This record gives sequence, C-alpha cells and structure tokens, in this order.
Amino acid sequence: MDNKQTDPYFDPFPTSLRKLMEKSPATGKPVTPNELAEVLGTSAQTISYYINGKRKPIFDNIVTLCKFFDVSADFLLFGIDTKNIDMHKDTGLSNEAIEMLVNAHNTNNEANDIYEILNSILSDRDFYEFIEDVDFHAARLKELQSLDTEELHKRYPGVNMVGYSKWTLMKDIEFFVYSQLKKRGYLEDLEL
Repeated sequence: MDNKQTDPYFDPFPTSLRKLMEKSPATGKPVTPNELAEVLGTSAQTISYYINGKRKPIFDNIVTLCKFFDVSADFLLFGIDTKNIDMHKDTGLSNEAIEMLVNAHNTNNEANDIYEILNSILSDRDFYEFIEDVDFHAARLKELQSLDTEELHKRYPGVNMVGYSKWTLMKDIEFFVYSQLKKRGYLEDLEL
C-alpha cells in the first residue's frame, strides 16, 4: 500500500492548509505557523499538528481559517471549492486542474484556441494510452534507479538499462507530441 494513502500528512485538510499558507491573501507572502497561531489564538505547536495532519481543528478554528484565507470550508477540509465538487466527483480532477480548465475556457480568443486543443487532446484515446505508457516507463525507470550498480550489472550485463529506459521514455514523449502536432496539421511535411 502507498504510504501517501495512510500518512495523515497527505490528508486533504493538512494539504490544503499547507497550500494556503504559501501565500497570505492579505500580503501575498507565506504565512508562518506563528502568524497563524496568533490569528487562531492558539500555539504554533497546534498549527504544526494541523500542518502535519496529527490534529484536526475545532469548528471555530475552521471558520476562522476559512475567513482568514477567504476560502470555503469545502476547500479547506477537502481541497475542492464548492463550485467544483460535482466535477471533482465525476472526474477525480483536483481543484487546481478544474480551475485551469475553467480559466482556459474564457472569452479570450487565444484561450479559446487553447481550450480547443485541450478538448481535442482530452477526447483522443491516444492521449490516455500515452499517459499509461509514460506511467509504466516512469515506474520502470524508478525501479531501475533504486537498484545499486552491482545489481544492475548482474541483471543486465553489458547494458545501460537506466539510460535505455530514459531514452525510451523520452522517445515515447517525443513521438506523442509529434503525432499530436501532425494530427492538428502543424507538421504536414515532416516525417519522424
């Protein structure tokens, strides 16, 4: 089982809180645990517990945090804005991904071109096969990089498997980008 699934550090609330603390809505600067402790009338240690997922805030502190960061309780507790909950449930996309898609779909002509490209790619089965291939090759590369040099030479004598795996991954990416550009008519005369 993945440690991220069981480690409370990666739960939605501490993850949202850490993200929000990166930039104060009032100053644009990072918010320190001491500053947040002062806002909540608690200790920096309690804030540290919140940040690390070791403790959850009481209701009053949730309300204060929402007001301070100007976010909904849904975003603070679950990492998803209220307006994005249905899309998150339907797609599993993060709040950031949903916001990027919404921003791409504004009235600006340049953004509409981007949205058309996104729509085209996201409705293309090749894109999902590409993502699966990249995930497979990246996992394989990570596995190979975890082996010590002696083990690599023992398993693959005379072959630089790490280098070959990196090359394969890069070629898959290059081929996908090339094929997408060609599908959209950008590379009519170019052959790979």
